[in-house]
Amino acid sequence: MLNQPIYLRSRDTSSQGKKEKKSHLQTEEFPYGWRYVKKTLKNGQSKTQKIPLTRKDLLNPQAGDEVPENNKHFKCNVDLFGVFHTRYRNDPHTEVFGDFIFKWGIEDLEKPAPDVAVVPNSQNKDNYRSSFEVLKEGTRPSLVIEIISPSSKENDLKKKVKIYRRAEVDEYIIIDPHLEKGEVCYEIKGYRLTGKHYRKIKPDKQGRILSKKTQILLGVNERLDTLKLWDANTGEEILLTREEIEEARLMEAQIRAKAEARAKAEAKARTEAETRAKAEALARVEAEARAKAEALARVEAEAYIKELEKQLREFKVTHKT
Repeated sequence: MLNQPIYLRSRDTSSQGKKEKKSHLQTEEFPYGWRYVKKTLKNGQSKTQKIPLTRKDLLNPQAGDEVPENNKHFKCNVDLFGVFHTRYRNDPHTEVFGDFIFKWGIEDLEKPAPDVAVVPNSQNKDNYRSSFEVLKEGTRPSLVIEIISPSSKENDLKKKVKIYRRAEVDEYIIIDPHLEKGEVCYEIKGYRLTGKHYRKIKPDKQGRILSKKTQILLGVNERLDTLKLWDANTGEEILLTREEIEEARLMEAQIRAKAEARAKAEAKARTEAETRAKAEALARVEAEARAKAEALARVEAEAYIKELEKQLREFKVTHKT
């Protein structure tokens, strides 16, 4: 079991469930969680009894079941649901469910509540439901994601593979946050329906698993301690947490501010350069005008001198005779 704090996942919001969340968790007595059952006593009075869940119960959960989770499982679940919910928020026919019971309409097939399920072709998006009845709805999940916790490992890795294959879920992806040398590491594997059989999804060169149905790549960072998602169409990373989104927005704002400052500086430099160019052009025009004036003055001076010399010659000839 992961050496982490424990969270509770409840499929009911009754006051009894809320009260139990606040109490001290004795997970050793209830390793798979617990369920409250009302029993009628011989005197006619009813009594609520807390009974432990079994591993098999996790494959057929009921409203009100309390299932212990470690903090990594809880955070991963919330983050993933948020990503897919945001991605399909404006799609009128694609629904995203978290921890929701699916009834397949197949005899003797267990009805688990996947951590995340993406359902296309919905005609009743946002309608109130207490469970999803596949035959009644006329559609089924195209992608199911399960996050392994100590209590669900065998179910997620083995039994649910068979369940989701029989239920004809196109893609089943398993995320395993586990301890290695005291550090939490993430491992991802997936299955894709081919005909009536599941085939393992081959990771890409970066070790990422592609969900073709949603065009999302799921992988981890180099240290294997952080889950990462990418948009397969654009190659852009999909941020998981509010902190990452805020950090990205801050970085974007800083980059934008630097770009604006650089643009203003370049515009100022262009203006100053244009001003200098105009001043230099004006100086050249004035210099050319001065040069022309000086040249004209020289021509006029030479003509005047020639005229004086002519008059002088004429004067000498006149007075000689």
